[in-house]
Amino acid sequence: MIAFTSCTKSDDGNGGTTVGPQITNTTFATNHSAGSKIGGYKLDSGSIKIPVAGTSLSFNYDTVTKRGNWSDTFKTPLNTADFSTATYMTGVNQQLLGQNISLNQYFQVSSSSWLNLGNYMGTALNAPIPSIGSISVPVQAAKQNPALILVNFPVSYGDSIAQTSTNVVTAKVTASTVISGFPVNLNNESLTITQTTTVASKNICWGTLLLKDYTGPMQVVVQKYTTSIKTDLAFPNNPLYNAAISAFLSSGNLGITNGQVITQTSYRFWVAGKGLVMTLNADGTANVTTGL
Repeated sequence: MIAFTSCTKSDDGNGGTTVGPQITNTTFATNHSAGSKIGGYKLDSGSIKIPVAGTSLSFNYDTVTKRGNWSDTFKTPLNTADFSTATYMTGVNQQLLGQNISLNQYFQVSSSSWLNLGNYMGTALNAPIPSIGSISVPVQAAKQNPALILVNFPVSYGDSIAQTSTNVVTAKVTASTVISGFPVNLNNESLTITQTTTVASKNICWGTLLLKDYTGPMQVVVQKYTTSIKTDLAFPNNPLYNAAISAFLSSGNLGITNGQVITQTSYRFWVAGKGLVMTLNADGTANVTTGL
């Protein structure tokens, strides 16, 4: 699990020398197979400092107060026609435009990588657009093209990921209004919602980690994972209406802006012999996985 000697493995194309621990997929794959359940505790925002680049660092969090518990159950993949390589999926129910919908997200764990394959919307959405009309989204798969790389194995200091991936959802819009003097009359018009995700990830440091519920210190590599998600909406069959989209969205009807970009950065703490033991989320909170 731990390679203390230098080697020339690097997935960033720079041919750099790897030092410090290397984390293989072995334990991670076992804990992220269909039917498995993992859990742990949360840490408040600000309790974990943002890691800096470096080697032989020390991360000591064994005195940080634990908060609420969390758990994830990994399900056997459905819809294998759309996600034929998925090894597990997670399912959530969430609110979208005032309606409850079910959403399954699909993942693949192999000896070389952990991938986000996309999601499957299992509930058709039919929601009003106040004072204007309505929008409907049929049951469908939104596949990442290509599959989104979450990490490469073995997790080694200095390795990096640079990738762009897209997924597309189709919808139907019925609306009748005037926007900026432009009459909009849509009758079940096709609308595409394209999300383009750009990943800039690098394993920025390594050292030792101390956490509650673990005997330490543990050998750790920290992965900095940044995503920029750009959302674009368009009427493919009626481009004349595309000019009205920005004004329509900015009026607050859907709560998004055409072409908006949301950038978030998280930090993953990978431990030799255990796998992913802690994630520092973009909002500053942290999830610690126990029992590994």
